[in-house]
Amino acid sequence: MGKQKILALDFDGCIVDSVMEALFVTYVSYRKYINNKTRIFDNKKPQIGKFLSLISDYQPQVKKFRQYRHHIKDASDYAVILYIVEDNLEVSSDNEFFKIKKLIPDKDMERFYHFVKREGQNISNIHVTLDSHHLLDISHPLFWKNSNGKNPNFFEIISVNDVKSGKWNPYHPSLIKRMINYVEELEKGGRYPLCIWPPHCLIGTEGSNVYPVLNEILQKWSKTKTNIINFVSKGSN
Repeated sequence: MGKQKILALDFDGCIVDSVMEALFVTYVSYRKYINNKTRIFDNKKPQIGKFLSLISDYQPQVKKFRQYRHHIKDASDYAVILYIVEDNLEVSSDNEFFKIKKLIPDKDMERFYHFVKREGQNISNIHVTLDSHHLLDISHPLFWKNSNGKNPNFFEIISVNDVKSGKWNPYHPSLIKRMINYVEELEKGGRYPLCIWPPHCLIGTEGSNVYPVLNEILQKWSKTKTNIINFVSKGSN
């Protein structure tokens, strides 16, 4: 029997960043989708737990990233900003940003498309995980409010002390104990804090679906191999 390959894909309809994670997320996006080297980190992958030191070490780059962050519409735009930062370019409008974007091959979904097309016969199974969130999600603003009834801003970091002190409360008081436990477990794990993201991958919207071009080749693979693709929805609990 020849070699069998299993393809696993994970989709998040909108990759967003907190201020501290800005350069890290951009770097990962650039390396993952464009498959190129970056000069900012000397082509070394930064540690995910060292955001504060990154901000200190790369102040000029972070400042410039923040300057252009409002242009982000999808994951590939992170690579565009890294290109702008590394080449010290100046962009004054969406049109200029788009012109630069056209200079960079949009290889995120394109690379997956050609991979499946090229290796389809050797792939035995395909698993696709799909982020599928409710608008009322623990990582979305609507879930939380302060004593004035105001929802948190995008990229707000909520700590366990914030929940215990009542700085931020879940939308229903009955959830307080559960939220304290949830945020405590996040902090104990040491991977990442609870960050409030813009609503993304909302169930029933385009953001929770597979990118059309990639979905096309996946369905062709399913037809050719007479095999079912394992689509796994996650993030709706």
